[in-house]
Amino acid sequence: MPGFYIRHVAYPQIDNLETPITAAWNKNAEEVLSDGECGLDQHHESDCGADYEIGYASDDLISTAWIYDVYGHGAAHGSFWGHVDNLLLRVTLPVLKPSDVFGPDDHWVAGFQRLVSNALREQQWSPPDGEAETALLTSSLDPGKWAFGAQGIRIVFNAYEGGCYACTPRKDVELTWIELEPLLARDSILSRPVGESGRR
Repeated sequence: MPGFYIRHVAYPQIDNLETPITAAWNKNAEEVLSDGECGLDQHHESDCGADYEIGYASDDLISTAWIYDVYGHGAAHGSFWGHVDNLLLRVTLPVLKPSDVFGPDDHWVAGFQRLVSNALREQQWSPPDGEAETALLTSSLDPGKWAFGAQGIRIVFNAYEGGCYACTPRKDVELTWIELEPLLARDSILSRPVGESGRR
């Protein structure tokens, strides 16, 4: 129906605790939504959804997974994508670095990618070619894809990252803290007990 489209948007806010850090975090969450293709100011002839999930929140870090889906009217199919904001609760809201979690050095990389590869196989995912798996394994090292939670790390993949739309893993890859424990840095920012998943 021309001129009619569906838009669902949601974004988190910290309430009941107004500090410079929480104010900056709240503003950042609003800006993430405004800048996205499903943002509050966007008007396109498409159905679009923007949602979030907070699986980890501590005094040091909030991990926010942003999930988007869009269907352009008349297209063969919709699309989906996501990213994760792992922001350290400091005045400047620095983005989490791999060294904040894993270490020492880069010795964790091979073990991490092996766990991702095994998880993909357990999903019975098979790459369309060698390049597709290499691309996914490389992509999995980006902290902007790591959604932290009580059970471990969920890696968010986007449409077409698996080589084609139908080739992309239909489920996010999940690695447990038990599996990841040997790879964690001794002073990992996640060394404290992980809280229950849910929205704050």
